[in-house]
Amino acid sequence: MENLAGRKMELAIKLKNIFLKFRLVLVPFFLFSFLHGGLDLEDKRQKNQNIIKDSYLGIDKVQHIMYSLFVTLGTQYILVNKNKMIEHNALPLSVITSSIAGLLKEIQDKRSKKNYFSKKDMVANSLGILLASLIVY
Repeated sequence: MENLAGRKMELAIKLKNIFLKFRLVLVPFFLFSFLHGGLDLEDKRQKNQNIIKDSYLGIDKVQHIMYSLFVTLGTQYILVNKNKMIEHNALPLSVITSSIAGLLKEIQDKRSKKNYFSKKDMVANSLGILLASLIVY
C-alpha cells in the first residue's frame, strides 16, 4: 500500500514539474482557447450562411490530439536519437515545434473559405502535447 502511495506522489511531482517546465507554452493555449471559445460542449458559428458545429467530443478533436502527440514524439525522437540531445533538453523544442504546427494549421483553416479558426482544436492540440510530454518525461 505504501508503494502505491509513493508512486502516486512521484507521478504528482512529475506532473507538477512538467507543468512548471512547459507553462510558457501550454498555459497561453489553454487560456486563449477557454477565454475565446467558452466552455460550451458545442460551438455554433455562422460562416458563409452555413451553421458549423464544433464539439469537444468530435472525431476531429481526437485527430488533433493524436496529430500533436505524434508530432511531439516524432520531433523528440529525431532530436534525441539522431542529434544526440539529452531528452529533457529536447522536450521543450518538441513541444514548441508541435505547438507552432498546430497554430499554423488553424491559421490556414481561418484563411480557407470553408473552414475557420477553432479554439477547441487548439485545446485538443494542447492535450496531445501534454500527453506526449507525460510519455517522454
